[in-house]
Amino acid sequence: MAVLAIVHSYPYDAFFGGDGAYVQAFGQYLLRTGHEVHGLVSDMTRGRRNPIGRSVYEIEKYSSWQVRNSLRLNRRTFLAAEQLGPANLAGLLLGKRAAPAAGMTEQDFPAAEIRWVEERIEALGPDAVILFHDAVHFAPFLARNGHRIFSLVGHLKQRHGTSHRKPQRRADETAAGETGLVRSLKAADCVGLNSMDDVSYAHDRLGIKRVISLGMGYGAYRKQSDSDEPVVLFVGNATTPNHAALSWFLSEVWPSVRTACPTARFRAVGTAALAPEIASVDGFERVGPLPDLAPEYRRARLVVAPLVSGSAGVKVKVAEAMSYGRPLVTTSIGVDAGDANQLDEGAIVADGAADFARAVIALLSDADLRRRKSEGTARVFAELFSCDACYGPFLSWLGKDSRAAADRPSPALA
Repeated sequence: MAVLAIVHSYPYDAFFGGDGAYVQAFGQYLLRTGHEVHGLVSDMTRGRRNPIGRSVYEIEKYSSWQVRNSLRLNRRTFLAAEQLGPANLAGLLLGKRAAPAAGMTEQDFPAAEIRWVEERIEALGPDAVILFHDAVHFAPFLARNGHRIFSLVGHLKQRHGTSHRKPQRRADETAAGETGLVRSLKAADCVGLNSMDDVSYAHDRLGIKRVISLGMGYGAYRKQSDSDEPVVLFVGNATTPNHAALSWFLSEVWPSVRTACPTARFRAVGTAALAPEIASVDGFERVGPLPDLAPEYRRARLVVAPLVSGSAGVKVKVAEAMSYGRPLVTTSIGVDAGDANQLDEGAIVADGAADFARAVIALLSDADLRRRKSEGTARVFAELFSCDACYGPFLSWLGKDSRAAADRPSPALA
């Protein structure tokens, strides 16, 4: 089995969903398949005022979990002592957070932070280093020391460009047209992206030749019986895209659904539903966060992901709905732009409010349609969201020219 180090430059594991869920699903899978996995967080305070960082994931299962410039209070909680000044009291009391700085380059990281990462990697001596999101900018430094590097990025086109057209010249581009992000990605031995659209973009437009797709894998498919409750389910935490999705669905789609199906109920699970700007309407039930989502998926006839903002690509909520065997209605933002029909067997993709409402009404009222779509989710799950499908390409790369190749797990047995 391989020794692996996953490097973060921001504490994504402190928040449910999104990037944290994506990278933790990957890391926990590697642990379950017998690899020795170490986590490194090079800055727990970047973009945050709260000096206390508590992971919401089971980081205690990792072989080690190290956070720079912090004291470990318990198995999941760290304290950044230098952040304890009066100016940060509000952050401590309110848990204030912000997204990490966007568009960072290797020049934006302090020398002490780079040195900390280099020293920890040298001490661990891993078979491969996995650099996540902005941590990909450590690649040029680690490559000089001969380390094997896998750089993992979320939505590449969102960060570098918005279409397959070559991006306009930017201030941080070199004469050869390479941004800092592209330079750092080219320093890696392989780059992982979570959509085929981004894979094509990286290979064809940015000249990154060693690139694979790495989605978010789920360990099991949970077949569900049809629900006798006319429940439409939404799952999402408090993010700007989720707030926009809920607001649009409640104002533009839900009234038509309720007119056609007067007994229908819309249940919103997660912190997004608790935002004050989300209006209360008939049939809308704010559930809020729950420790176990399985009962909500069992009682739902269908799941919606009414995304109206953000970058295109399969989202965690979409993959999760498929893993529970529930038919889904989403917009094209919830689908990989490189494979627009990838969810068709288990979902309906509709962008306009009227089309979205018609799809929801059809699934609420037509048991045969629900059955066909539910059966289709099993095939979609196996092809797109199973651990074998999502992590197999990485395991194949890891096995090539690796000293861990002889005893690596077979993707078919994972």
